[in-house]
Amino acid sequence: MPTPYSEIHQVAIQKISAYGLLDFQPSDREAILNGFLKSAVVDFSRICKVDLSDRDDLLAQFNNDLDEEIIEILATGEAYYWAKPKVANEENFYNLMNSGDYSFFSPANLLDKMMKMQELMEKDFRKKMMLYSYKTSNIAELSTNNA
Repeated sequence: MPTPYSEIHQVAIQKISAYGLLDFQPSDREAILNGFLKSAVVDFSRICKVDLSDRDDLLAQFNNDLDEEIIEILATGEAYYWAKPKVANEENFYNLMNSGDYSFFSPANLLDKMMKMQELMEKDFRKKMMLYSYKTSNIAELSTNNA
């Protein structure tokens, strides 16, 4: 049974506390999230046991039935890729370079917090992929391929 992209997007939205994302028209929000999903697929497809390239972008679905673990990993990847451009924003760097005030609410502190959030999200994404890899790998296949 196919897995619609929207199923993954719903899990990702729960990880993102950006209410602005919910203000977009549904079609625009889907397009934004689809871009983040594609980035997560690129990272995860090398180790995923399900063929993530078997998808239909017109129907916005994976043609395979993705289990909850794969959906969770892809949604975490979407959340990470959502955070990444928030940190690498030209305005944040401009504010950092021009801010002499390092108060609690300063742009420099905000950028620092955003960078830490992005780093934590990336670690979570990579950790979930690694755990999936350990769980689904076959040690016997590794030893026969190296012989």
